[in-house]
Amino acid sequence: MLDLTILLVEDLQSRGWTLATAESCTAGRIAQTFADAKGSGEVYVGGVIAYRKDRKATVLGVPEDLLRQPEGAVSEAVAVGMAEGVRHLMGATVAIASTGVAGPSPDEDGNPVGRVYLAIAGHGLEADCRRFDFGEMDADAILARTVDAALLMLAGLLGRDAG
Repeated sequence: MLDLTILLVEDLQSRGWTLATAESCTAGRIAQTFADAKGSGEVYVGGVIAYRKDRKATVLGVPEDLLRQPEGAVSEAVAVGMAEGVRHLMGATVAIASTGVAGPSPDEDGNPVGRVYLAIAGHGLEADCRRFDFGEMDADAILARTVDAALLMLAGLLGRDAG
């Protein structure tokens, strides 16, 4: 989806917006996708990879009580907290966050392989979060679908904010 990424970068540039990422299960793949796009240096300000719950709390400011809930770090509330946290940390206009289970087995909180939450926060808009259940497939396929879904969510946000 590199062509879509280039279009997103151009759209962000034309608005004067910046983008940050907070990633757990995708381990920087969303960031890399933007870094590979021409002109991204003008809009992509940085990101955080936070696998561990304590790093989600200390670096991104996700409330520890959310991380202790039965679903653990794989939840809507944590994804939104990650997006809002990295947006604030990096001073970005908009931020994307991912948290989920890419496998090979369910996580310690019982979340199944293929469950991913993506959140986008920023620009004075209420955060948008979506849950995806990609099912049991290999980790690379889950991660590729997650990156594609993140790009499409950002495109949707930009489309809603047009005009």
